[in-house]
Amino acid sequence: MQKSTFLDLLFPRSCLYCKTLLPTSEPNTYLCSSCRGFIPWNTVSRCAFCPRAVTLWKTCEKCRPDHSLDRLLVATDYRDPVVERMVKALKYRFVQVVASDIGAIMATYFEQRASLIGLDPKNLTISSVPLHPRRLRWRGFNQAKLIANAIGKELGLSVRHDLLKRTVYKSPQADIEDRVERIKNAENIFAVGPLVAVRPLTRTVLLVDDVATTASTLNNAARVLKDAGAKNVIGFVFARG
Repeated sequence: MQKSTFLDLLFPRSCLYCKTLLPTSEPNTYLCSSCRGFIPWNTVSRCAFCPRAVTLWKTCEKCRPDHSLDRLLVATDYRDPVVERMVKALKYRFVQVVASDIGAIMATYFEQRASLIGLDPKNLTISSVPLHPRRLRWRGFNQAKLIANAIGKELGLSVRHDLLKRTVYKSPQADIEDRVERIKNAENIFAVGPLVAVRPLTRTVLLVDDVATTASTLNNAARVLKDAGAKNVIGFVFARG
């Protein structure tokens, strides 16, 4: 008997939202197929930094001179109750298996839109927003890294987590309500990893995180990656807060 099946017998898993018992044959999920089917795709293409409608998720012309992130893909809507419960289960209840559900949903969303953007997977590097070591020790895992790994597995693409490192510990963005303070809090917190410093990037980076609100964390990471030679940096999140 597999370990996951044995654990399911002792501690049966139920859907995060509707509480339906989940089959032991699907150990890497905490969401039933019915609730998964109700999750809405984000169909609105807006600038990451202002409310303007844009083409194919690009940063608008007005915001582009002051920002490094080229696009922001948002798979779904945080206002959806299933989505909100998934994010909170992963970030605050530490239910790591939810990252597989989120990654699978995001991979499907990306597959349906990559050709519209003109992305060639062969020239794409998937990465994740890193946590500061102090935060990582407290949580025990980086949710963005788990999600990126799940996306890579679903798409059959390799994932690199050595592109960036977080050099400054600051308050979590979720603890800051004021938009201006959020933006300031994300400044100058990243540096490139040692391998990138030796061998500059030349590809497009798909930078994964769980949720974006002001997109300031993604933007500051994108600036560092572009300084290291990245051709383009596309942010990719499950939802916007």
